[in-house]
Amino acid sequence: MSTENFNMDSLLDGTLDDLADVPEFRAFPPGSHKVTISWDTKPKDKAGYIILKLNALETLELNDASDTPLVPGTMATMQFNMQNEYGQSAFRKIMTSLAASYGQGSNRELIEKSEGSECVVITKLKAGKKKEGQSEVPMFLDIVELGVL
Repeated sequence: MSTENFNMDSLLDGTLDDLADVPEFRAFPPGSHKVTISWDTKPKDKAGYIILKLNALETLELNDASDTPLVPGTMATMQFNMQNEYGQSAFRKIMTSLAASYGQGSNRELIEKSEGSECVVITKLKAGKKKEGQSEVPMFLDIVELGVL
């Protein structure tokens, strides 16, 4: 939020509808979703990782009809640990899809060209490792397929 032209009185005199609402961050339910993508190639607390950020525009289809469609603006991320072959392989799969739309080039060029692109992603959830003190196994986003619109 910019502090330029900030007016505390207008917020205090306004209603709840005048206050900002931060987008929800959660793993998308299994299905297909229209999103915009962005990248973080130098996350401060995750050296050696690249993060793909997804901003939901709409849910197109859910694998389970009982799941709730995404609210526009819902955010999710997929992290690629570039220090091992599993992270690099998952990253390669996404980059192969982007290269089909943007042409061959370096990985950096594909990231730059795809920044802000509208895409359709087919997602599933994968189980993480349950840690001591956790009541449930954490579920993480997995992108089965990505296509640029």
